Amino acid sequence: MAFQGVRINGVLEINAFSGLTLTDTLVMGANPIQFTDATLVYDGAANILAQKNGTNAQILRVYNTSPTEWLELNWQATANSAVIRTAMSGGTARALLIRYGNNTNNAINIPIATSSPISMAGAAGSAVNATGNVDILAAVKTATSGTDIGLRIQQNLGPTATSTMVGYPLSIVGTVNYSNVTPGAGSYEAIRVAITETALPTGTNYLIRLLAGVAGTTEKFSVTNAGLTTWADAADLVFGSTTGTKIATATTQKLGFFNATPIVQPSAYTQTYATADKIHANLTSATLTDNTTGTANTTLEALTSGTVYATDVGAIRNNFADLAASNNAIIVDLTDLKQLVNSVIDDLQVLGLAG
Repeated sequence: MAFQGVRINGVLEINAFSGLTLTDTLVMGANPIQFTDATLVYDGAANILAQKNGTNAQILRVYNTSPTEWLELNWQATANSAVIRTAMSGGTARALLIRYGNNTNNAINIPIATSSPISMAGAAGSAVNATGNVDILAAVKTATSGTDIGLRIQQNLGPTATSTMVGYPLSIVGTVNYSNVTPGAGSYEAIRVAITETALPTGTNYLIRLLAGVAGTTEKFSVTNAGLTTWADAADLVFGSTTGTKIATATTQKLGFFNATPIVQPSAYTQTYATADKIHANLTSATLTDNTTGTANTTLEALTSGTVYATDVGAIRNNFADLAASNNAIIVDLTDLKQLVNSVIDDLQVLGLAG
């Protein structure tokens, strides 16, 4: 079929069948293409295509298959801010996707509603990514004062009525599934803090520092870069009541209390007398009143027949009876004390505080 239309210098064809066609490079020069609403599209500089209309803010739209859905670069939506978004007029709302180069995997998924989360994802595959699927880098800061924050996550919870809402400003949810293969000696760390300490400032340096309170400035828990752990006053440790918790998992690990030098578990006690009880009884012995007018020594003297001292023999015998009763009571008290000490040792051994 013969060509039906107009050719302009072999560059532009206006064809009755195919419409307007560029058949070669079109040089715009200094004269822009002008539209009916006075918006100008022109060569802004070398290798730059520009859209401009004086000092008026512009909107650039790239349409979907439907004329009611488009991708928009908008300087008009918010003063002095550029907005990139999907938009529609009577069509279907669409998500905004940013994908990895040369594949169909989404790196960032911006949903159509603020009630849905923005998704960031690493590329799937068999290769690991040692530098992170999402890597937030910051340039070296050379300031000599102030506070510099690398990543700040803000969540504002303010229900206007009675609410059972639960807020997680930061939630780390992972899946560890080694069931497809025989598990090896791998591992996972839900949170890993690894600081390269080339040269440190003279202040207190923290690996973790948790603060709360009305102004968010009351320290509740902290771990310094030296491993010193500090709990806020009145903060208690709550452990499970089923299996329980160990403090130190081997007798060779050193512990110290109230600033005492840490030591390993003391050597074991030899409990030849093994009876134990937990009743610390009252004394059964009593103080003796000494009216003998004699001199005490470490020897019990043998008595004579008592013929001459018959009058005193009864008293002497009574004195010895008193001593025997007192001695027996002392034995009872000492036995009770030994049993109590045994119980204390047993309890300390159960706790691991004694050998």
